[in-house]
Amino acid sequence: MRKTFYFKLAGLTDLRTHSAVLADPLNEFTRTIKPLAKKKNRTEQDEESLAQLETLGGMYLNADGAITFPGRNVKRAVADYARIEKMGRTMETGINILGDLEFTFSGPKDPQERAKNAKYRDRRIVSVNPRTGSKGIRTRPVFEDWSVSGLLVLDDAVVTPDVVARLLDAAGVAGLGEKHDGFGQ
Repeated sequence: MRKTFYFKLAGLTDLRTHSAVLADPLNEFTRTIKPLAKKKNRTEQDEESLAQLETLGGMYLNADGAITFPGRNVKRAVADYARIEKMGRTMETGINILGDLEFTFSGPKDPQERAKNAKYRDRRIVSVNPRTGSKGIRTRPVFEDWSVSGLLVLDDAVVTPDVVARLLDAAGVAGLGEKHDGFGQ
């Protein structure tokens, strides 16, 4: 039997996001970033433009262009954590999180305004090609004082509400979004 529950996860640490749209060569952000990123002698203005574009591309935006957070990311975090307890497949089939979540956070709500402010960006050296070991600076959006909430549907023939609540809590502690350095707890 299917049961629907409301859940809310409130952030203990800043949340850093990295939307997969930046992996799509046909995406508008990727098309704009590519020639700028390949430029050999970038100016400070080029670096700032690149940081803003990567920040915008790293945000989850809905059809209206507003910042959102996908429910599938929470489901994936729960399933990933459940693998530790050999319950990954159970969680993948036993729960569903409906659509995008209500996403609240401090600071500007407008994506463009947020991307322009260095306070809401995280720049760091990352591995850009694991095969060659090359590294580069990448910029990701950061959200402070955040929470996500929404509806979770479970099949109680597959998993009990108590198990889901425990794993949802544990996944939240493990982290959402880009979890490096304790982000997203």
